[in-house]
Amino acid sequence: MLHIAFCNTWEGNAPGYKQWAKTAFSKFDIFGLSEINSYPKATPTNHIALPNQYERLLKDYAQTHRGHFATSATSYQGIDYGLALFHRYGTRVYGVQSEVIHGQAGAYWVRPRVITSCNQIQSAWYDTGTEWLLIAQLHGLWRKSGKHDCVERDAQSARILHHLERRLYDVNTQGKPIHVVLGGDFNFTRRLRALETIRCHKLFGKNGAVVLNDTVENGYDTRTGFYEVAKETRHADFVLVSEALKERAVLTIDAAAQSDHALLQVAIQI
Repeated sequence: MLHIAFCNTWEGNAPGYKQWAKTAFSKFDIFGLSEINSYPKATPTNHIALPNQYERLLKDYAQTHRGHFATSATSYQGIDYGLALFHRYGTRVYGVQSEVIHGQAGAYWVRPRVITSCNQIQSAWYDTGTEWLLIAQLHGLWRKSGKHDCVERDAQSARILHHLERRLYDVNTQGKPIHVVLGGDFNFTRRLRALETIRCHKLFGKNGAVVLNDTVENGYDTRTGFYEVAKETRHADFVLVSEALKERAVLTIDAAAQSDHALLQVAIQI
């Protein structure tokens, strides 16, 4: 069994996040995190709750996992903001890459944010021995006006699919089948055209992807008690898998995560 997790960390703002994060991801072979901050020097005094978040995670998981950081934007103090992918030593993970799906790489990061300065996708190959899994996580466009279809999200979906398609040519498959696992904070609702564009794509199989949230009771509620009650929707995070994984992939949503996003756990029989 392969255990994967996806979680938006809310920049480490939740009380108790540091202690929780020390062990929360230890059972996963691969975990992808968004809204991660990295600043390898002494913690500066500023508005960021945990600017050394990535470095703390590296220290906490140094004996078990390897980390890969993908910079999305940088503050005026040189604090990087982005994605992090960790995988357990001994797992056959190869070729970790990242790519901008909205905005500009290395964009200047300021607050308050009217629109997210840069969004990314990060992906890696996993060799099960008899097949390949292309495992990808993303952090999607946030807009102050809400979660609705717009030209920016249409363009973002096209870039997500382009990244996945491009990566299909990166590996010598040796005749093994390829399956895709895509998860993270899409900043979508289930009804959006931008999500359906991704779900319907043939790279996931003849009938498109399986949205694992559809298979779970209250699967679209991916928020925790830290999320503002007054907000219009609790949709945000999704996991899509290739049609061939439909009977082998199980999603669990952990709303006890120390973030305003739930921890999405995926178990895949391999």
